[in-house]
Amino acid sequence: MSLFVHGKALGSEQETLNGQWLICVLLVLLFSKEAMAPITVAEPEVFAIQGKVFTLSAQFPPGSIDSATWSKQNGNEKQIADCHVADNHWYGSYQERAECKLQNDMISLTLRHFTPIDAGFYGLETVTKLGFREKSTFTVKPYVSVSIPIIESHPETIKEGINLTLICKTENGTKPTFNWKMDSAKLANDSRRSTSENGTVLTVTKINPSDCVTYTCVVQNNISQEEKHFNISGDADLLCEQDNGTKKWTIIVIVVISVAAFVACLTYGLSKVLPQEERTRVRSGEQESAVLERLTH
Repeated sequence: MSLFVHGKALGSEQETLNGQWLICVLLVLLFSKEAMAPITVAEPEVFAIQGKVFTLSAQFPPGSIDSATWSKQNGNEKQIADCHVADNHWYGSYQERAECKLQNDMISLTLRHFTPIDAGFYGLETVTKLGFREKSTFTVKPYVSVSIPIIESHPETIKEGINLTLICKTENGTKPTFNWKMDSAKLANDSRRSTSENGTVLTVTKINPSDCVTYTCVVQNNISQEEKHFNISGDADLLCEQDNGTKKWTIIVIVVISVAAFVACLTYGLSKVLPQEERTRVRSGEQESAVLERLTH
């Protein structure tokens, strides 16, 4: 009987320990969530346009952050604002053109009228409701206009039958996009012309005299646009002279046919008009003779 009671007691003690461990695990999980409050930064690098607005933002588990501090970290750290749900404390003159929002699951800093001085590194330090701190870093760069592009030709010597590759490059420019035109019209991919590498590369297969045109690379972003021309006629003299000779003879044939048609029409018209005029003159002469004859009698 004593062993049974002792075994039952041991079993009850084990169940108590298991329950305590379960409670500890749950507390640790809850504590970890509140303590760590991991910060998620979707855009750590932001490009800002001069005179415009830019925003830095981060997300965290709902209801986990009590306050946050923004700072500028170019050389010496310079505080911008302490942000709370109810109110904010600003440093310097940032309050005149900045806004800080601490919401249930997001913190953001918006700065108006961006200037090059505002470019650089920004720091965000968040404080959880349990007093734990975490830091995040942002980089703000000025949005740069695109520069005039250059076009590289491969191969450099253009001959009939080769595959021609044109590569368009630009040294400066934030998030540039590339497009091609052919003789001022937007280039569409077909069986012999195609673009790749985000539009920077144009490939023309099996070059022939009909390709003696001007290709234009157009580079642009949100604030600027530049273009560069590549004239195949100027880099493939023999190939394009052949095409120009064909076009020249075509024009001559068209002119000759047009002139011949004009002469034929003129001849036909005259053949119809002149006899009619002659008949009119004859009838006029006959009428005059009849009048004179009556007058003499």
